[in-house]
Amino acid sequence: MAKKKRDVRKFKQVFTDLLREIAQEETEFVDVPDEEGTVCVNGVTYDKKIVMKAERLARELFKAALGYEVVTKGKHGDVVEYIPPDKWAIGLLFDRLEGKAGTVNAADKRTTASVAERVSEVSVKALNKMANDANSQ
Repeated sequence: MAKKKRDVRKFKQVFTDLLREIAQEETEFVDVPDEEGTVCVNGVTYDKKIVMKAERLARELFKAALGYEVVTKGKHGDVVEYIPPDKWAIGLLFDRLEGKAGTVNAADKRTTASVAERVSEVSVKALNKMANDANSQ
């Protein structure tokens, strides 16, 4: 039993080391603002830059946390769709910027409800109370 736990810990460490090593590889292209850029999106000129995988992931995380626009070609011209900010990305960024490590283990889930979940519960209770009051009349 102890050997199995030791093997699992060793695997997790090796896996984490490999992820860190791969994250440092400079193989990803991103659009960065530049005066002499080659790409123009919504009036802002961008240039391609090669970055590490870790930087690309960080940029995608910020993009999800801030919200972004997606431009697609439609029958009557370009269609702009706004993708709103994601709560999970905002929470992850705040935790990381405050120095809190994120959890990836399913067994580490928190036992307290988030603010949004508590507000939802209060709203459900209020709606149920209104429905019960309406039915009793």
